[in-house]
Amino acid sequence: MSLLNTVWPAAGRPLAKTMTLTSLLVVLGSTLVNLSAAAQSRGTLTVEVSGLRDLVGQLCVNIFAAGQSFPEGSGVPGQGKCVPITANSIAVQFENLAYGNYAVAAYHDRNQDNQLNQGAFGIPLEGFGFSRNPSIGFGPPSFESAQISHGAAQTKTVLQLRYLQ
Repeated sequence: MSLLNTVWPAAGRPLAKTMTLTSLLVVLGSTLVNLSAAAQSRGTLTVEVSGLRDLVGQLCVNIFAAGQSFPEGSGVPGQGKCVPITANSIAVQFENLAYGNYAVAAYHDRNQDNQLNQGAFGIPLEGFGFSRNPSIGFGPPSFESAQISHGAAQTKTVLQLRYLQ
């Protein structure tokens, strides 16, 4: 083995083999970087809900992506939760949620029937709220008015429940 091969092991090998090995290392490194970025493209969304009138029942929170019939539908599959009410303000976490734009709808399910009960003309009988606390007119807000961006390992949104009765 010559001194040149000791200092630079690729010396003495054909250029094509050296380039193939270099190309392989570049592709492998690039793949590892991409895998690392893909692993980072999910995070935890914390929804802090305040304004619960009392500690009766449960709080139900649903997350919606664009085009998922916000707020009437069931939201992102596997990302709806109902939790017992233990305080007038509750934080609900959604872990491993893909980065993206979402809207959040929550309601105080006092009778624990897993639906927002409504009276005459569809007026909610239980407390409800949406991300970004949009103003409410005749009917629910649009997805765009409640839209939040989740693009970090930890994202937090705060919403205030409203009671119309």
